[in-house]
Amino acid sequence: MAFFTIMLPSILQEKKLKLPREFAGQQGGKLTGRAQLSLPNGRVWDVGVLKGPAVGEFWFDDGWSRFVEENSVSEYWFMSFVYAGASSFKVKIFDLTTCEIDYPSGGFDNDGVEEDDSPSVQILDSPPNPPTQQTPQFTAVEDGDEDDSVQFLCSSQPLKKKKNNASDSDGDQDLGEMLVKELKRREIFLGSKLSRKLHGWSMEIKMAVKEALAIKCGNLPSFLVVMQRHNNNPHRMFVPLEFCKEHMMNAKSVKLKLSRGGKDSMWDVEMRFMDQGGPRLSGKGFTKFYRDNELKVGDVCLFQMLRKVNVVLQVSICVC
Repeated sequence: MAFFTIMLPSILQEKKLKLPREFAGQQGGKLTGRAQLSLPNGRVWDVGVLKGPAVGEFWFDDGWSRFVEENSVSEYWFMSFVYAGASSFKVKIFDLTTCEIDYPSGGFDNDGVEEDDSPSVQILDSPPNPPTQQTPQFTAVEDGDEDDSVQFLCSSQPLKKKKNNASDSDGDQDLGEMLVKELKRREIFLGSKLSRKLHGWSMEIKMAVKEALAIKCGNLPSFLVVMQRHNNNPHRMFVPLEFCKEHMMNAKSVKLKLSRGGKDSMWDVEMRFMDQGGPRLSGKGFTKFYRDNELKVGDVCLFQMLRKVNVVLQVSICVC
């Protein structure tokens, strides 16, 4: 079984990684107190496995932060974990271009040993041609509501190593297209203009969209809004028409709920359906919501419907 994790800022700050609930439910009973993380460069890292108080809750903790630091892992990088049995994982690391990184030189380490499948080492006068790098194709799997990781089933296909800025741009565009497909697959409604523009946006906005994907809970009806210059308005926010048709066509008002620091805040907002421009959140309540949360261009707002009668929308703001 394999899973795939996006390195959210919270994971780097906490210096530990929570294993996806679905994986932990199937394989957690087989894990010992230590796990081995094997990289393609042959290096093996020994990390602690901490069992949490909740059922099916497991973390990589002791040794995890050193693994991250020595491989220079940054925010929003991706990691694939293939479980090889006996608390052993084969790990690959991908940067923001979705290309696999050049790993640090392998060698012995205090926390692990070097893997060597052959009895001898051949020294060459010149290094061999590097292997073709791999990049994953992703299909998301719904995970637990309280899980900070994002789980994907992974397959791979050859990808030429990036050599210049043009290839960086291609990777950036591919990421945008991947995000649009993933949002549609998970039935997170977007405006039609948003779907067309996403591939051309900055990496910061795309990372905010990716963070919103990590927040999405179960099958709650959802839509996503990116604050742009034309809609960065303290008096209104457009809502995807298809979402309104399907879920709140008769709503005249909604409650916006935002949870932060263990505290819930609520705003009563008008829902208006206009002949031109489409449905929108508006009124004094929306203006207060906008200003209270200091929304700005590039911020991504994920709205999840908690209640369909007397509509309540849970809001998550991913700051660009």
